[in-house]
Amino acid sequence: MKLDYYQPTEIRFGRGRLEELGAATAAFGKKALIVTVPVFKELEAPLKRARESLERAGVQVSHYAGVVPNPTTESVDAGAEMAKTNKVDVVIGFGGGSSMDTAKAIAVGATHPGRAWDYLFFKKQPGPQTLPIIAVTTTSGTGSHVTQVSVMTESASHTKSAIYHSRVFPRVAIVDPDLMMSVPRHITACTGFDVLAHAFESFIHVGGNSYADILAIEAIGLVRSYLPAVVKSGRSLEAREKMAWADTLGGLCIATAGVTLPHGIGMTIGGFAPHVTHGQALAVVYPEFMRFTWSSAIPKFARLGRILDPSLQTNGDAEAAEKSCAAMDGFLKEIGMWISFESLKVDRSLLPAIADNSLVLPDYKNNPRIADRHEIFAMLEASYTRQGG
Repeated sequence: MKLDYYQPTEIRFGRGRLEELGAATAAFGKKALIVTVPVFKELEAPLKRARESLERAGVQVSHYAGVVPNPTTESVDAGAEMAKTNKVDVVIGFGGGSSMDTAKAIAVGATHPGRAWDYLFFKKQPGPQTLPIIAVTTTSGTGSHVTQVSVMTESASHTKSAIYHSRVFPRVAIVDPDLMMSVPRHITACTGFDVLAHAFESFIHVGGNSYADILAIEAIGLVRSYLPAVVKSGRSLEAREKMAWADTLGGLCIATAGVTLPHGIGMTIGGFAPHVTHGQALAVVYPEFMRFTWSSAIPKFARLGRILDPSLQTNGDAEAAEKSCAAMDGFLKEIGMWISFESLKVDRSLLPAIADNSLVLPDYKNNPRIADRHEIFAMLEASYTRQGG
């Protein structure tokens, strides 16, 4: 067995850890750029606490509030320009995955020739001048606070791709469940399903490893136990804390193993339909992905099936794996994510282009069963309308 594992992010997990932001940042410099979405009511109080912590530590704060869902090259470029103008030493991604991904890209774009888009995984590599990044996550879903990935979309071509390099690992990740107590139900469900997808796809990844498998199984179990509860009642601190930990485990999984077919398709959906969240893009294709793949990884799909539906404990692996598809359907319905392209208002005419571009990213090659363009299009077509729910 061969196994590589690298995780340079210092994880500070637990209630009240936001108060440590200032001291953590000051270790890297005296001028910081906080990167967020446009400020809304629920963000005001935690952002104020973050600023106060930074100011107590003697850190000068600039604020870029131009993050958009499914970050675009335009939003990244504008943030990088602000970072250069203010000569910042550190970039703080404060919020969900979009804020953290944008912060990572700004850390590259502000310190390198050209644009952050020039440093995608198949282009140039970011150099040592990349600014230090600190991640403060306020949702439980993307795992971006512990990964070396920064996803963005080039608006002109509808191409969604990523910087993938160890230099964009956050130096410090602050995971404070108190920050997640006011996340709306819909966002909780979307980001929470992303956790399950990260964990399961790393589990079935053809290049995965036993270390990632341990983390993945723990994360999947936590999501099964706590996501329905936190979707139903977001004020449960225990459920929020468990989901925050599951999210962190899922991020560690994909940092060391990676993702498979659904993420490649989901990224492309986001490029062509930016109004669709990443979690929705995954949920809409997961029922068809499950049915396409289960027979090529029977023991692992059986393991998933038994976690999602404990009544499958007494079934043999082949039967439990096949029934994992129905178990996944049931879980999606339970968390309010049983959706279709039609319900997401994605025009059917976009499906051929989405199928074409789903083979641009290499994620599909990591799936136990590799899909061709025709098979991906068939999955998309089958996901356009969906019965029940």
